[in-house]
Amino acid sequence: MNIGFDFESYQIARNRGIGNYAINLCNSFFRLFPQNNYSILLWEEENIVDKFNIDDKEQINVVIVNSDDISEKGLAIAKFIDDNRLDVYWDIAAIIRKDCFISKRNDHTLYVSTVYDLIPYIFKEDFFYDVDQYIKYYERMLELKKFDVLFSISESTRNDVINYCDISEYKIFNIYMSGNDNINSKKDDYNSIFNNIDIESKYYLCVSGNGYHKNLLRLVRGYLLACESCDDLPQLIIVASLSDTYSQIAEIISEKNAPKNKILFPGFVSDDELNYLYSHAFWGICPSLYEGFGMPILECWNHSVPVISSTGSAVGEIAGDAAYIIDPNSISSIAEAFLKTNSFDDKERNLFIKKGLERKLNFSWDKTVENAYKILGSKLDDIRSDNESDYESEIRNQINDERKKAEKIWGVSNTSFVRNDNTRMITEYPILMKWLVLYEKNRSIDKFFYKKGIRSVALYGLGFWGVRILKALIKSDIEVKCVIDKRARFLNSAGCGDLLKIINLHEQLPDVDCILIAPVYGAEELKNIISKHYDCDIYDLNDIFALI
Repeated sequence: MNIGFDFESYQIARNRGIGNYAINLCNSFFRLFPQNNYSILLWEEENIVDKFNIDDKEQINVVIVNSDDISEKGLAIAKFIDDNRLDVYWDIAAIIRKDCFISKRNDHTLYVSTVYDLIPYIFKEDFFYDVDQYIKYYERMLELKKFDVLFSISESTRNDVINYCDISEYKIFNIYMSGNDNINSKKDDYNSIFNNIDIESKYYLCVSGNGYHKNLLRLVRGYLLACESCDDLPQLIIVASLSDTYSQIAEIISEKNAPKNKILFPGFVSDDELNYLYSHAFWGICPSLYEGFGMPILECWNHSVPVISSTGSAVGEIAGDAAYIIDPNSISSIAEAFLKTNSFDDKERNLFIKKGLERKLNFSWDKTVENAYKILGSKLDDIRSDNESDYESEIRNQINDERKKAEKIWGVSNTSFVRNDNTRMITEYPILMKWLVLYEKNRSIDKFFYKKGIRSVALYGLGFWGVRILKALIKSDIEVKCVIDKRARFLNSAGCGDLLKIINLHEQLPDVDCILIAPVYGAEELKNIISKHYDCDIYDLNDIFALI
């Protein structure tokens, strides 16, 4: 069999789970089925062969294409398939590419891709900022229909693809995945690496990421609630890139007057540092609302560490009955898990370790590859020549329908409003300085509203600025009647007025004197969008600071 792997998505996300998936998958293919001919397609120069655990470097044919032109990429893929007489073309993660490049099909080749999750679709309000950005992802999601075979990494992901992408259950197969083979289980002493943080000998470990679905706000609230009942509760170490979420977590910690160094955020850690943290952890915890797989659970088991797991999507599926289970939507359930596991004796804790070690045997890269190979072999005998023009028409109709739904969330499409983090920082810095000066003078933004004769407002947006504005107004006589922000589910976790009304942009607005836009970046564009929905005065922070 001639198998070609397209590594563009690996090169986009080599430091994420997709990167580990690509390398470990190929390693098992090369070792288990050395009789095959293998090719790797790269889109920028890289010494990829050294990443693989193979003795014969000549076993792999590496093709490098340097092009960002979409039309040229489609032709390059077709040439890669034809030149290497591929039986299987496997795009490691088609959904994260800039575009789908199946433009010229070979009837003798199976077109394959792996789907990890549909998190950006399921939590769209948390991931996207406007219609065009979202529709671009939705289009790539639907283009999964163009593949002959899709592999998922969990039953949860498989079911999501069937339900949300309208893809036949006979086209997508769950083959699971496994842990990172590059992290060993030796308990080497890396304590000197963490000179800047005070790690105690006993701690809970959460290896996570940014995003609402990671559920870190509830995790922190649950942990601090448990601390109120147990003074000697072990530390909580959260390894994650937090960005905006960190400010919300910091506010929660400050609000609860948590002891210093009770919750630690080491930031980015190397493989060696992560190995140390896993190896010495008291318990691992995965509180996610949704995951495509739940890699940290396997990583904990690889280091003989017991796990506290949510029931969210694939996380519960992977954990099975081998973890202490929590309700991810319940802060009290999370708090109870900390208190209960801390009270376990060695026998009870070791029982969870034993269950985890037994459970992890269900997941291995060899099993993943063996299952995939059987499916590929059977499908090669029955390659279907689908009419691609029918797919194109079907996809286009679905995208048009979805755009209409999306405009009810973000408003009408505005292609000029595209988030750029550098521009955003330049825009927000002056406002941040004015805000600090205001509070140094012990003054508040409510002065603006008094001067305008405003007594009630609707707040648009509950991100970094929205939380601060809301807290300032709650302390004043200005009534915040509602928050316009689908993402305001953060509200209940951020400690800002649980009883506030939350609405979407297209919903009925309560009787208010004005709408206050919290986001600084893109404020003028947002004014234009909001004014098409509501007939009332609209202000932003620039308006406020210009008057006070």
